[in-house]
Amino acid sequence: MNVLNFIKPITDRLSKMVPEARFKDPLRALFYNAFNPDCKMKVLGNGEFLIQVRGTSFRVAHVPAFEIGNDLIALRGYLHGLTLAPGSVVVDAGASGSGIATMCLSRMVGDTGRVLALEPDKKSLETLEKNLRLNNIKNVTTLNQGLWNREETLTFNSGMGQSSSVAFANGESGAGTIKLNCIDLDQLLKNLKIPKVDFIKMDIEGAEIEALEGMKNLLQAGGLGLAIASYHYRDGKQTYLALENTFRQLGYEVHTGHPIHLTTYARKA
Repeated sequence: MNVLNFIKPITDRLSKMVPEARFKDPLRALFYNAFNPDCKMKVLGNGEFLIQVRGTSFRVAHVPAFEIGNDLIALRGYLHGLTLAPGSVVVDAGASGSGIATMCLSRMVGDTGRVLALEPDKKSLETLEKNLRLNNIKNVTTLNQGLWNREETLTFNSGMGQSSSVAFANGESGAGTIKLNCIDLDQLLKNLKIPKVDFIKMDIEGAEIEALEGMKNLLQAGGLGLAIASYHYRDGKQTYLALENTFRQLGYEVHTGHPIHLTTYARKA
């Protein structure tokens, strides 16, 4: 289940009950914090929010409260059981405009670590970069690229924020679509001279199946943990089924949980 589809109607209903704009965001914050006590948001005013996760904090702006709440609930799933040593290298594929996961991961790996954040939606990427600058975060490299199983230019349904995605149906294009340069992760890491990755967080709207095909060298090397949003549907089936099958064939320990934002976890020593 996409948490946005579950939560947003409730917050919209509450918003209609409290029409004064200055009360809406605090009300939403109270709701999300009660629902998600491990990842909290506080309204600072002037369109800014303070995010508190795992003993650290950072600010987020340029993003509505419901989207921040959605990202925080997803983040709780991505962080489930996760520990990262200072100096670790992380890939955040599908980073989102709020940048909440990107910034949390950047804090976890520290100044000597590195986060590679890929966001194919240009508007979301611009917002992410604004939030990185707002927090003076220097250990994140951002890329306006999508992950796939090879280098290829694909049709991309742009401008839909968190729901922007590759146009799977026969490559059909229409209003709001663009051509997007995609790359396999093995090649991208080779281009950037990154020899090892410790953790991958991924939410790429159904393209996770092809993305896994494009990181065979990385997956076979081991020493890697992954948390992949797997509630998306391909050919009428949620992608966690295909992901679990692939990981088991490669000798990974794998399970799927966090049902409000279904996430598949995999690790190989």
